Amino acid sequence: MDQFLTYQTFITATAAQDIVQVLQENNVPFEFDNANNMGSKFFEFNTGTQQLELKLRKEDFSKADRLIEQTAVEQIPLLTEDYHIFAYNKDELTGIVSEPDKWNKFDYYIAKHLLLTRYNDVTPGQLEQLKEQRLEELSKPDTSTPSLIRFRYLFALAGVPGIILGLVIYTHKKTLPNGENVYVYSYDSRKKALVVIAISTLFLLLYICMALYRHLSNSY
Repeated sequence: MDQFLTYQTFITATAAQDIVQVLQENNVPFEFDNANNMGSKFFEFNTGTQQLELKLRKEDFSKADRLIEQTAVEQIPLLTEDYHIFAYNKDELTGIVSEPDKWNKFDYYIAKHLLLTRYNDVTPGQLEQLKEQRLEELSKPDTSTPSLIRFRYLFALAGVPGIILGLVIYTHKKTLPNGENVYVYSYDSRKKALVVIAISTLFLLLYICMALYRHLSNSY
């Protein structure tokens, strides 16, 4: 069974409409998931913002990128002169291209095209290097300690909650713009999570034994 990974997130289905149309016209399979990410939901305060995840098969990420870029470039002559990206200067356009994961993919490819056509000192190789640098930055694990892991021993005493906490931290992954799956948290945090799982399991077994002992004692 094919695994579908997060390609891009949107606040509303309307915001994803243009990309969905490109995918449908080219028979690229996709899925929508409006469930919040388990790890983010577990570790952070819920902001109330519902994110809609557009998911593709990993092998279709590059194909979707090519199709969207082609469509974006074709649409440039059809856009009105007051389209916001047209007013951006070189630094602002470079800022978009440097962080493509923070922008709508159509805006990203329009910014990329404008940089290449407006400025003679900008080359495709330079823009590709910016993309690779961003991927490298995003692939680095979060070195900060998850807020709840600071209270890991309290969770460990609780048994099952500690096991859940440890498993989420240890297994939590994110999908990079190229479809690669990487761990969110650092090796140090994941190692602490294993300790939480181990201690929580021991306490859970202890609680089960105590419950069985009380039950058997009351039976006599």
